[in-house]
Amino acid sequence: MKKTINFDVCSYLLLALSCVILAALSYYQPKISDDWYMIWTISNTNNVFDNCVSVYKNWTGRLPVMVLSSFVFSHPFYELAYRIFIIVEVFFMISLAWYCAVGKSFLNFSTVAVQSFILFGMLIWLALPVRSETVVWLSGNSAYLLPVIFGLFYMACSKLLLEAKTSIGLMASILTLPFLFLMGFLAGSSQEQIIVACVIYSLINHYQRFRLKNLRSISINYWILLIGFFVGALFLIAAPGNYVRLSVMDAPGLIDIAKRMILYIPSAFFEIGTGELGKTIWMGILLLFALFYDKQLDKPDNVREAKMWL
Repeated sequence: MKKTINFDVCSYLLLALSCVILAALSYYQPKISDDWYMIWTISNTNNVFDNCVSVYKNWTGRLPVMVLSSFVFSHPFYELAYRIFIIVEVFFMISLAWYCAVGKSFLNFSTVAVQSFILFGMLIWLALPVRSETVVWLSGNSAYLLPVIFGLFYMACSKLLLEAKTSIGLMASILTLPFLFLMGFLAGSSQEQIIVACVIYSLINHYQRFRLKNLRSISINYWILLIGFFVGALFLIAAPGNYVRLSVMDAPGLIDIAKRMILYIPSAFFEIGTGELGKTIWMGILLLFALFYDKQLDKPDNVREAKMWL
C-alpha cells in the first residue's frame, strides 16, 4: 500500500512539473512569422476594434485570430498573462474531450478516475501535431488550439443537450440561450476544419435521431446552439480577407487534392514528407477507436458511435 501511495504521489508531482515546464516553454517562446505581422497591423490602427476590422477585411475571418491578436499583442502584460493561460487552455481542452468520451461519469473524482483522466490527457497531448506551433506559439495557438477548444465545447454542449432527459425551466432557459448562441458562434467562426468536423458530428446526431423518430424531443436550447454555429460559420466564410489571400495564390483543384490525400494517408505513419505529423494522425485514430468502442458493450449503437468518431 505504501509503495502504491508513493507511486501516486510521484505521478502527481511529475504532472505538476510538466505544467511548470510547459509554462516556461510558453514564456520563452519567441515571436516569429505571423506574430510580427499582427504587431505591425496593430501599430497601424487606432484601436482594438479597428484592428479586428482590418484583419477581417484583409487577412482572415477566424474570430480567435482577430480578437487574440488585437488584445494580446497590444500590451506586454496581456501577452505575458496569456502565455501563462495556455496551461489552462490545454487542461480545458483535455477536460472537454474527456467529457465527450465518458459522458456522465465526467465528474467522478475517484483515484482510478483521476488517474485515467491523467493518462487520457497524456495521450491527447502526444496526439497533438507540431505542439511547438499549435500550442505555445501565440499566432498558432489562436489558429489551432483555441478553435479545437471551441469545437469540443460545441460537441460537449450538443452531447449534453441531446442526452438531457428533462427540460430546464423557462427562466433558466432564457438565461442560457445567449450563452449557447455565443458558444455556437465561436465554434463556427473559429476555423474552417472545425466547421467541417462539427457539421459531420451534427449530421450524424440528427441522422440517429431521425432513425429513432425523436427529432421533436430536441430542446430549443440545442437549436439555438446550432443557429449560433451556422451564423458563426457564415461570418467566417464571408470574410473578405479570406478571398484577398486566395487571390495571391492558385488554389489546387479538387482532383489534385484527392490525389495528394490518397498518397498522404497511407504513407503518413512512415513520416514520408510529413515530419512527425503522420504518426499523430494514426495515433489519434486508434485512440478515438479505443475510447468509443467497448467490447463489453458490443451493441450496434456503441459500434456506430465508435465509427462516427473515426
